[in-house]
Amino acid sequence: MERIKVSNNFCLDEFIHPHIYSLFNERSRLFIRPELFEIAQVVRNQFGPCEINNWSQGGKENPQDFLNLSGDVRDQFRKESGLRLPDTSTGAKYSMHKYGCAIDLHPLHATPEEIRQFVLDNYDKIFKPLGLKRMETSTPTWVHLDIGNTGIDSLVTFKP
Repeated sequence: MERIKVSNNFCLDEFIHPHIYSLFNERSRLFIRPELFEIAQVVRNQFGPCEINNWSQGGKENPQDFLNLSGDVRDQFRKESGLRLPDTSTGAKYSMHKYGCAIDLHPLHATPEEIRQFVLDNYDKIFKPLGLKRMETSTPTWVHLDIGNTGIDSLVTFKP
C-alpha cells in the first residue's frame, strides 16, 4: 500500500478505519475533515511523534491483509482513533469519530495532560482558527480532539 501524506508527519491511513480504507483507498479523504490533519500536525510539531491509528504499520501491504489477520493480532493495533465505522460499539453512539470530525492522539514522548495544557494555553491563537471545538479530559493515554459544531465560541472540555 502506498501511504498518502496529508501533512509533514501524517498519512491518510492514520485517520481512517482499515475497512473504510480498503473500500475507498485515497478517496477515504472524503470522509475525514482536513482540519484534523492540521491540528494533529501542530501537536506533533510541539511534542514529537504521536499516533492516531497504527493499523497500517501492522506489516501488511494493504488494508484487506490487515483485516484478514487473526483477531488477537489485529487487536494489537489501533484502528478506531480516527474515522470509525458507523456501527462500532466503541465510544458514544453519535461520536464525532463516526462523522470524520474527531481524532484520538496517542503521544509517544509527552503526557496527554501536557498536550491538553498546550491546547488550553494556545486555543485562541492556534487551535480556534483551525476549528477545534471540543477536548476530552481525564483520558489516561490519549487526547480526544474534535471539530464538531458546538454553537459555542470557546473550547468545550468534557469527561469521557
